[in-house]
Amino acid sequence: MIPKHVLFIINPISGTRRKRSIPSLIQKHLDHTRFTHEVCFTEHAGHATEIAAQAAADGVDIVVAVGGDGTINEVARSLVHTKTALAIIPCGSGNGLARHLELPQNARGAIDIINKDTVHCLDYGMLNDHPFFCTCGMGFDAFVSQKFAESGKRGLVQYAKNTIGIGLTYKGEHYIVDYGEGPRELDAFVITCANASQYGNNAYIAPSASMKDGMMDLIIINPINPVEGAQVLLQMFTKTLLHNHNVSLYKCTQVHITREKEGAVHCDGEAIMMGREIDVRLIPHSLNVVVNPQAHHPRPNVIQELGERIDSALRQNTAKDSAPATPEGEADTYDLQRFVKAQESAYARALKEVRNGRKTTHWMWYIFPQLAGLGTSQTSRYYAISGRLEAKAYLMHPILGHRLTEVTLALMAVEGRTAQQIFGAIDAAKLRSSLTLFSSISEEGNIYEKALNKYFDGKPCTFTLRAVATEK
Repeated sequence: MIPKHVLFIINPISGTRRKRSIPSLIQKHLDHTRFTHEVCFTEHAGHATEIAAQAAADGVDIVVAVGGDGTINEVARSLVHTKTALAIIPCGSGNGLARHLELPQNARGAIDIINKDTVHCLDYGMLNDHPFFCTCGMGFDAFVSQKFAESGKRGLVQYAKNTIGIGLTYKGEHYIVDYGEGPRELDAFVITCANASQYGNNAYIAPSASMKDGMMDLIIINPINPVEGAQVLLQMFTKTLLHNHNVSLYKCTQVHITREKEGAVHCDGEAIMMGREIDVRLIPHSLNVVVNPQAHHPRPNVIQELGERIDSALRQNTAKDSAPATPEGEADTYDLQRFVKAQESAYARALKEVRNGRKTTHWMWYIFPQLAGLGTSQTSRYYAISGRLEAKAYLMHPILGHRLTEVTLALMAVEGRTAQQIFGAIDAAKLRSSLTLFSSISEEGNIYEKALNKYFDGKPCTFTLRAVATEK
């Protein structure tokens, strides 16, 4: 086997203390039976882009960006639409893209990921003519990025100082936004277009964002007061932002934004001055990236769970839970036998109807289960899924999980018909909710996500997404 060639690009100026040992760590821990390598140090601003472009032209297999999101952006922009893969050794203050990809935040661990050599082709975005790979946007977050640039300081402490201090006085701006459903006039505190889920430092602006779905998450936060701002900040760090009634999520492939005046926008955290007209679009499956093969596997997070408890208490002070109660004992026991029993006489017929592209009998609630709160009938209450834990139990059930995958695969095989034509308008909405639920608790690229993309343009059920976004 011919070894792959890897080029490491290191900026020697920023973060030198963290980067001094990296060449020796590469020499020690890179698998030299599989890779040859060289290390290149940048000499001026934009040099990383030039080096990466030449590497791609020379057919280098992997180019490693050693730095933060700004350095990664410089390298990655030269690798889009090429065979050369991007890898990352995170050395920035926020490391938003690396954290989204669940890469180790230390050089030794990041080198181990490179040794695994798992490459996925991911999406990226364009902000006017500027490529971005994590997030871009305007409003308060762009203002904070501009303050970062002016202060010359980075990190979580500086982020907290800027957001808390400026957030007390910052006012929203007026925009005209068109993401494919006609122009809307609105006032907003933040407008963010997200390819990945977070800004960095585990501040999740788009908890449900995927870099594989061909869609970007458009997050709009209404103008808020300081108390609401504090709650938004907490919810970003606990992945519960979509619970907030001031926050709206839209899945789209492009958006045109008109604002009242020119000003700062941010592109992967870097402040850029732009005019009144802003175009953002998503470019699907165009950047090869070395990823963590174990990423996006559900696992416990004590800090997140604590934050969710705090967030839940805050929300209970402002609104009562409107979801109907599940049958007694269901939340504790997950009595999935009710689904098995219902499917005994209905599943074969349901599968045949899906394959034929037309639903003619009543089985939706127990073939494509949905989250509690979406129906008010006795049947809908009885077959409602109480939450993510029961949904996970459903997927793990040896009969029910297999059948849900099978019927969804059958649905994916139907050609030339919309969800409304197959199910009717009401049951199509139920399908959308079910696909959103099971996609949200599965790995990226799952079959339910693919069905959402095919039948609903990747736009999830908002109610369901808000309820389970914290549990991905």
